[in-house]
Amino acid sequence: MKKTQTLQYQLSLVLLIMMHIAGVIGLHWHITHFYFQYLIGFNLILTNIILFSFHQSFEKKFIISFLLIAFLGFLIELLGVHTGVIFGKYQYEWALGFKIAEVPLLIGLNWVMLIYCSSHCVEYFFSLDKYKKTLAIVLKSILVATLMTSIDYFIEPFAIRFHLWQWENNIIPLQNFIGWWISALLLSFIFFNLSFERKNSLAMPLYFIQFLFFFVNYYIILYIS
Repeated sequence: MKKTQTLQYQLSLVLLIMMHIAGVIGLHWHITHFYFQYLIGFNLILTNIILFSFHQSFEKKFIISFLLIAFLGFLIELLGVHTGVIFGKYQYEWALGFKIAEVPLLIGLNWVMLIYCSSHCVEYFFSLDKYKKTLAIVLKSILVATLMTSIDYFIEPFAIRFHLWQWENNIIPLQNFIGWWISALLLSFIFFNLSFERKNSLAMPLYFIQFLFFFVNYYIILYIS
């Protein structure tokens, strides 16, 4: 990286870390927790703006991939909410903002961010190019789906506590994690088939920032508060 780019990267990384630390404190401090719940959607938007400002090439395939994954992610949630077949019976609340047909518009953006960041982790830690293209894509998709399901395990108590969504009888079903893994697998497979230059120095750190954020919240919700 050039000196200016390095400084921009460092500042952006520090900003993301501070945002998530502030989120943990603000959401659990009784004086501020109500106000910070209203910032959850804003935090998601700002995080994506910072993340994608480091994407290297906004070529046509990337834009198609971004829009397609966002649309399909939203569609999966739409079917999930109205049928209960994919994840189990749940409904979205108010914390993620504006909804269409009872599903927040921002949820598609969340699917894009998680697949994008998880794919960078997989491509950094696992060298799968020695396999045939289709097999490599399948293996990458399996790993991405596993990473995403791992983070979802810690997201669920957070989502319930802070009014993102609620489960029937307040019980998170095993079906949710199975449905999440299968959905992430299918979306990842599509994502990897739409080949474009995936270079973003912030994507992998963001995955771990988010993972730690939800892990810390999980611990506080279940064992402290």
